[in-house]
Amino acid sequence: MADIDGDGDLDIVALELGGAVRVLENQARSPGKAGGPHWLAVELRAKGANRFALGASVKAKWSGGERRAEIRTSGGFQASGPPEARFGLGAAERVDKLEIRWPSGKVQVLENVAADQRLVVEEPGG
Repeated sequence: MADIDGDGDLDIVALELGGAVRVLENQARSPGKAGGPHWLAVELRAKGANRFALGASVKAKWSGGERRAEIRTSGGFQASGPPEARFGLGAAERVDKLEIRWPSGKVQVLENVAADQRLVVEEPGG
């Protein structure tokens, strides 16, 4: 599952063993538009060999919710997805606090993050 068309909702790419590749585009109410639910996708860029910060933990806290996600690419047997943390925010138009625990052990906090965007965060420090 991934946001293939960049509209904020998750789409599905499926491969039937010995068969065709199928792309299932989610065409429900667009998130963040016309009363649709809000969302936030977070991509991390780490220092060193682990460029995509695999294993990092991202915690989002907003009015009415709190979730934690781990940056990974595996999603099950022969399944994978983009190395990102994705949060469905419902009616919330922003994340009050976004806490990133980098694989290096550093902790970074961002506040008042607007919804309905793909946020790329660079690891702090040298």
